[in-house]
Amino acid sequence: MHAAAVSMVRNECDVIELFARINLRAFAHLFIVDHGSNDGTPAILERLRLEGLPITVLHEHGIQQTQAQTLTRLVRHVAALGRYGYVVPLDADEFVQLPAGFEWESLDETLGDAYYGQVHWATYVPMCGDFFGARAPLHAHFRLRAMALPEESKVVLPRAAALDCTLGPGSHAAHTPSGHAPKVLPLSLCHAPVRSAGQLLRKALIGTHVLSIKPDRLPTEGAHWDALAAELRRRDYRCDDDFLKAMALRYALPADAPLPRVDDEGDACAHRIGTDDDVIRHRDLAHIDVIAGLDGFLAKACAEINALSAIGNPAARKRRWLRW
Repeated sequence: MHAAAVSMVRNECDVIELFARINLRAFAHLFIVDHGSNDGTPAILERLRLEGLPITVLHEHGIQQTQAQTLTRLVRHVAALGRYGYVVPLDADEFVQLPAGFEWESLDETLGDAYYGQVHWATYVPMCGDFFGARAPLHAHFRLRAMALPEESKVVLPRAAALDCTLGPGSHAAHTPSGHAPKVLPLSLCHAPVRSAGQLLRKALIGTHVLSIKPDRLPTEGAHWDALAAELRRRDYRCDDDFLKAMALRYALPADAPLPRVDDEGDACAHRIGTDDDVIRHRDLAHIDVIAGLDGFLAKACAEINALSAIGNPAARKRRWLRW
């Protein structure tokens, strides 16, 4: 029995190669929707595909965040192919690491016909801001945050549940007409949401604007990105190593929660993401340009505003045609 992962990504050039290489140890195929990236993400995915990695890349170009709807359609499509016993939605900063000897069919007895799986996040913290300063950055620079978030998890969908499921925001839960209930699985999902100053600035600033125009946004959806963007503005957009580490330690925790420690005890290789062979081979495309990212977002936003203005204003449509 094989499993496939599905993902929707936007501007993840620093980590998308490692996302593919590490997760392909757990999955037979990756189905990735690129959501209008204007950095090196599409080119890296194309290089990986030409390298022979089992990746299917699809494209979506709208500016609004439609992750739940897009991944719901993709999960159903992948399940309908009939090739995969399990379908798992992942973000580009999430890495599944299976225990030695694990087989996906071993979950059949655990989940049966009434359950889908849930895997808890294990959040990792960068020990320095120089993401590209190490040969294998995720393995070398990141350590496990001691405080877990048991309420935050990702779904693992048996094919029967995936065929007609509806994913919630972030793929933290799923609904099926048959009423599949969640059951926690003893699998490891490594999560590295904060990686470098450039990544944090781009993600927070663009992410908060994109969510601000989402018509069906839930009351608390993306609240951590709003809070982070506000803090970055208060700091005049300065993001040193200490701030980066603090933001990773506080990621998705309540505002009044104590700052957790980093679990770096025991064997030096314990609790790491990947291995020391997980190097970034396409570094020429992996570096983040914050200004280019913001410029690309503004260009897309202005294009959509102009298009909407033309639709609602016949005179504007005529003026645009005469200018042309």
